[in-house]
Amino acid sequence: MKKLIVIMGILVCMLMVGCYVSKAESLEDAYFKIVEKKSNKEEVSEDYLKKLLSGYECEKGEESKVGDLEDGGHIQQPYTFTNDDEKLVLTYLNFDNKETISPLYSKKDEKGETSISYIEGTIGDNGEEDGKGFTFIKSSDDIKLHKEISNKLSGSKGKWNKIYMQIADNIAANKNMDIKEIQSLLGEEYTVEEYESSLQIYVDDANKDSKISLIKYKFENDEETLDIEYIKEGNKIWKVFYNNENSSTTIMTTSNSALLSNKEKLHTGIATYLESADIQKELLGIATK
Repeated sequence: MKKLIVIMGILVCMLMVGCYVSKAESLEDAYFKIVEKKSNKEEVSEDYLKKLLSGYECEKGEESKVGDLEDGGHIQQPYTFTNDDEKLVLTYLNFDNKETISPLYSKKDEKGETSISYIEGTIGDNGEEDGKGFTFIKSSDDIKLHKEISNKLSGSKGKWNKIYMQIADNIAANKNMDIKEIQSLLGEEYTVEEYESSLQIYVDDANKDSKISLIKYKFENDEETLDIEYIKEGNKIWKVFYNNENSSTTIMTTSNSALLSNKEKLHTGIATYLESADIQKELLGIATK
């Protein structure tokens, strides 16, 4: 009889959601557990979060209002958890007295910073959920890593993506490319914009304000945009920006900031929407390996 009671107790516990919540092994682990519950429309209760994140340092941010509350605005309040090079930000959002949580996880290492987040969809007038998505952002000074991640993205398969990478490779190698050469690769006309940028130049560890003239060439087709920037003096290419506005909306950029400041270096960046948390996890593994 006692054995039967014990077995029944175990079965009941297994069937009850939230019967036992163990502390997350890492803030990355906590992020994906929270996202899994939210994706499955399960409640992410305060009690659940306290158990999941017990022992991690937490800083409560200030409550703020975004927009007009009577016209679609909302109240938000962030809670930031930290653990060495990891950070998890849980932002409580209140829309029409309905609370939800938006999680964002980020990690810094010698290769740069990686962040992922989950945006919960809202029900539109058509009764369908929109605005839902898994985001991925990576900044790095490693052009090989930049290319590896790009090759994994479905949103980077536009016809100009390979040309973007060719230009990025040249910038990383400090090799110049004439705009006419790039135009012949793209087969499109461009628009031109000239502007000045304010910079801080470091001389003997002192900041000195300076201005530099830049020229931006913009190419566009139905889905893609490619911006190439040159330093006017010397006609030296220093930056390329690529945007693919298909369903995943992928943005990539590469710039040799060392040409503008002697304390800067190569910078690459990727921002995109993904289809699932599994793809987030795969890219996070590549970005932080």
